[in-house]
Amino acid sequence: MLETKILPTFCQSLENYQSYIQQELARQQLPQAVPLAIKTSFELAKTIASKIIKSGSIDFQDFMQMALYQTGLGYYASGNQKFGSGGDFVTAPEISALFAQSFAQEFMQVFQQTQSNILELGAGSGIFCVDCLRQLEKENQLPQNYYILEVSAELRARQVALIQEKLPHLIDRVTWLETLPRNFEGVIFANEVADAIPVDLMINNGSDKNSSVEKAQVTVTDDGFAFEWQDDTYSLPKVCEHGHKFEHRGQLSGWIKSLVEACQRAVIFIVDYGHSEDELFNSSRAGGTLQQYYRHHKTDNPLHLLGLQDITSSVNFTQAALAADGVKANLLGYSTQSMYLLAAGIEGLAQQMMESEVTSDTMASLKIGQQLKQLLLPEEMGETCKVLAFSKAIDADLDIDLKGFSLDNQLYRL
Repeated sequence: MLETKILPTFCQSLENYQSYIQQELARQQLPQAVPLAIKTSFELAKTIASKIIKSGSIDFQDFMQMALYQTGLGYYASGNQKFGSGGDFVTAPEISALFAQSFAQEFMQVFQQTQSNILELGAGSGIFCVDCLRQLEKENQLPQNYYILEVSAELRARQVALIQEKLPHLIDRVTWLETLPRNFEGVIFANEVADAIPVDLMINNGSDKNSSVEKAQVTVTDDGFAFEWQDDTYSLPKVCEHGHKFEHRGQLSGWIKSLVEACQRAVIFIVDYGHSEDELFNSSRAGGTLQQYYRHHKTDNPLHLLGLQDITSSVNFTQAALAADGVKANLLGYSTQSMYLLAAGIEGLAQQMMESEVTSDTMASLKIGQQLKQLLLPEEMGETCKVLAFSKAIDADLDIDLKGFSLDNQLYRL
């Protein structure tokens, strides 16, 4: 183990690190972190600093991997609350049960041609599973199995607790997996999973005629982690202009391939923040799309608040679609979340919810209306989140015309 005296000053002791974190929170006018979270962050900082001191600077992709997923210490691997009003961000399933109910309508459509199994990747708090199973039970279309693949032991425990609390009679239908299954049949669903796959940070420093790409490396100093830039051989898209910063998610294609290869007969839904490649390299995004979130505040540096903040960037849906096509998947559709949910029937489901006895009062109706705005409006999640779906069938293509793409299918934009 690396001796403490060799570590940089900012993480040489817990006292030093607490001062470092508190100064950073004060600089950005952010809420204070609890002592246990700072201690966990301190251990993570020492782990990454030790790696860099021993082997030299690391790719930002490796830094992001450790920051998010280092066992017991990373953002998604520690015990800090991430989802909901008390966490760092709110996902669509946390906003309203209408999100899961709408996708349940689509899942039933898939079940007409496959076995009735659901595999959810990265299930967060578990609320999508709860709301989806409730709706499918209401429709008398419960799946044979609901599988959850969750890399975080802490989140897995929260999911178990929530499902046991909300749907104790259905807990036996839910199975937690550590790896992808083989010859899967049914639906694979991934909401805000792809955006958390680590990325490399790149910049085009070339002229109009000559490309010159540099890739970010992370080093460590006595004052904290810092960026270095090194020449790289990445092949730039023609639309990338001089000075454009961008992220490259090298693991995305392999992840898509692994999902498709795990299937015998299935439809895969990818729901996430993202754009087509042309949109990502538009001059309006010249600074890239990397973002960090801490307690519902957007922060200004991915190298700070280690393990305390989420790190994410927009998904390149062109890359995802090409990866699916490259392993012979059948692309079914691509649309904004707003148009997809409207086509899937979210308005009718909202009306049913408002007419129910439980939500018959005016305040409840206003609450449902606010939920719809968050899910559908362009300035909220309606246009920034996209839905991509593709199918895999060993014997023959699935003949599925998903209702969710009936209003607007934008595959041509990819």
